[in-house]
Amino acid sequence: MLQKFSYNDLSLIHKITHHTSPINLPSFIHLYINDNTAMSSRLKSSKDHLTLVSDSKVLHVIDCFKYNFFNRTLITWNTLPLTIREITKHGTFLVNLKTHKYGHHMLPI
Repeated sequence: MLQKFSYNDLSLIHKITHHTSPINLPSFIHLYINDNTAMSSRLKSSKDHLTLVSDSKVLHVIDCFKYNFFNRTLITWNTLPLTIREITKHGTFLVNLKTHKYGHHMLPI
């Protein structure tokens, strides 16, 4: 059951991130922009242009936000390979997401 929620969450966050949903990212979540701040080089290298980051420190401190859609999905989204997150066609994204989650080879894009 949790996989189904994760799959549906990732489906919706894909639409939001690729601007095919009427829902927008909340103001405290945005796509990562490499601004060359004092962030460690290891952390910078693990981020790409489709990494979602949160500006809110409250979300990680207050337990009531623990299961917030954006908070829980942001972490799962960022663990997907960039090649999957970059897919713009939603149907193709879903096919590759299923393939990735169940351990089969990725289908051609």
